Amino acid sequence: TKPKHVSSTDHAEIKNAILDLAAADSCKVCCFVVPHDIAKGQKHADRLKFGTNTLLGKFDQFLLEHGKCAGMAFFDTTTDYKQADYFREVFTKGVTWNDGTKKRLRYIVSIDNTGISHSHLVSVTDIVVGHFRFVANEPDKDVVGKILIKQLEKTMWGVSDENGILNVGERGVCIRPRVIKSNKYKADIAAFMDRLTNWSE
Repeated sequence: TKPKHVSSTDHAEIKNAILDLAAADSCKVCCFVVPHDIAKGQKHADRLKFGTNTLLGKFDQFLLEHGKCAGMAFFDTTTDYKQADYFREVFTKGVTWNDGTKKRLRYIVSIDNTGISHSHLVSVTDIVVGHFRFVANEPDKDVVGKILIKQLEKTMWGVSDENGILNVGERGVCIRPRVIKSNKYKADIAAFMDRLTNWSE
């Protein structure tokens, strides 16, 4: 939240400076996206668990791709479902996929929750989420959107091709469900991804 004594311009510059520092320290971002119309058809607890599964799976992949390092995962504290019990289940038994099978996390050595003012990374995450939410939900506000996506791009996890173009699919941007049958939702996702590409140019 912007303090009253700080101007909107200064507030934006501070947030951008923080993302610059995060990029300089090699922080990487992975964003989880679900179309609103699909998400609202699920129970809130199930949405949170599905998001948790996706992000844990992607973090495990990130650790694999970066030298099979050990990693610790922290999530915002919530009472919307039995979070601690779910973390225990996932850590000891693995992540449950759609077909009912479980996949053990190979490189994540700890899963826990965190709270406000418990970590600088929590503050960085809040800024990233705010930036990404604006880009995702405000397609008509391209002036601000282009500024925000360029800031996010500095920290977005991806793989560069031979031309130096960053591909963030299934790394920095993970769209779920992976298989979408509805043509309307497919068109929405395609428009969203095109917007990210165009705004980042």
